[in-house]
Amino acid sequence: FLDFIHGPNKPKTRLVFAGAGSDPKRLERIKAISLTSVERINVLPKMEQEKVFKLLAKAHLCVLTNYDGEKGRHTAKLFDYLASQKPIVLCPSDQDVMEDLIQETRAGYIVNTSEEAAALLKELYAQWENQGFISFDPNIAAIRKYSRKSQAGLLCEKFDQIFAEKQETKKV
Repeated sequence: FLDFIHGPNKPKTRLVFAGAGSDPKRLERIKAISLTSVERINVLPKMEQEKVFKLLAKAHLCVLTNYDGEKGRHTAKLFDYLASQKPIVLCPSDQDVMEDLIQETRAGYIVNTSEEAAALLKELYAQWENQGFISFDPNIAAIRKYSRKSQAGLLCEKFDQIFAEKQETKKV
């Protein structure tokens, strides 16, 4: 991402790290890389979900990283990004559940190296400059399946099933 920001065209971009200001380790990592682009990097503390959604509504692109070495872990941020219906860039891929979900929902792009990320960001930035937006074709039905409302409904169904099974065993 820094390769893109510091590239020859100096794109008019801003990186916002929402919630990273509350984590000392992340904050130090971001400070180390942002020394040359302080004016274009904002680090925000943890915030209420509604504020996160307002921030995402202003975004043109959402960037997501994996949990190095961890498999089978979805991040809450992934689901927030899906709900925003903004393109997601996963870099690097987890080669697991996050990649699968982004592919299933057609919610964005998966890159694995800084060179791939810089090339993709350059392409998407040019598209945004020419059209005023980044075009992509998400699978809205698949995204809705992962909404909080849909997931809560599935959880309620499971509880109903467990309750019904307990009632049946009591009758026997």
